[in-house]
Amino acid sequence: MALMQFEAEEHKVQFEQRVEEGLPSVLGDETQISQVLVNIVVNAFYAMPDGGLCRIVASERKNDTHHWVEIAVTDTGVGIRKEDLSRLFEPFYTTKSSGTGLGLAIAYRIMQDHGGTIQVSSIPRSGTTVVVQLPVAVGQPQEVAVES
Repeated sequence: MALMQFEAEEHKVQFEQRVEEGLPSVLGDETQISQVLVNIVVNAFYAMPDGGLCRIVASERKNDTHHWVEIAVTDTGVGIRKEDLSRLFEPFYTTKSSGTGLGLAIAYRIMQDHGGTIQVSSIPRSGTTVVVQLPVAVGQPQEVAVES
């Protein structure tokens, strides 16, 4: 994500990261998981043509049956219309004037392949939050680490 700082400056976006202390590792392909996060962050930057704030928060979550790492990417961009939310993960669907419409479809597939989830909530003219959840690598060697 250090590479994203340069991109943020190019887009006049303030970029904040907060990683919970002692965050457990997740099992998966580091390159693919990085691809998901970079895609989400780049989309956030493009949603803020006049600049804004992009915040990434990584934290540990547990309940009685699941243990996961949650990464939330929130922007203060233009938001996504309600009628577009349900189509975001469809291949070739895009609301941008340029682009292929494949980024979020690929991200969705990668998350499925890793036993994780990806969810989007948005308020038009206020911003968007994308939440990625990945299962913790219980009893496994460290495969993917979230950098701060």
